[in-house]
Amino acid sequence: MNVAIAKGDSHGHGWGFQYGARMEDTYAYVAVATTYYGVVAVGYQTLNDAGANVYEMGTFPNGLYMWSNWFDWSWTEYARGIDRTSDGGYIVTGGGERSPAWNSWDVWVLRLDANGDTLWTKLIGDDGMNESSYQIRRITILRSNL
Repeated sequence: MNVAIAKGDSHGHGWGFQYGARMEDTYAYVAVATTYYGVVAVGYQTLNDAGANVYEMGTFPNGLYMWSNWFDWSWTEYARGIDRTSDGGYIVTGGGERSPAWNSWDVWVLRLDANGDTLWTKLIGDDGMNESSYQIRRITILRSNL
């Protein structure tokens, strides 16, 4: 299975493409428009009954493939949320299973630059607990003199 992404405006102008990734099944959960009018999508890619890895891909404004990355932290990972950062990069979140035998899921956060390269990663969770993240948003904190 391939990832299908479509982009259009209120007048019905736009594009739609299918993107393949290696020979495994690839799924996109969520996408965000880029600062240059392309699209970045995140999801996961199955690995022949050996878990799944995070899949990230970006397009040019016309929908043509620009870049893709796979991120493998543990046994199985899924990307569920993405947002743009103030510097044109992205923050991505999801959940990952450390090992099928451990029965423990953790939250992870990836910080990507505008080209999809990983700047940093963070794993959050406790042994024996099941945590997952489905959305992430950049917020602005306004200071007040109250």
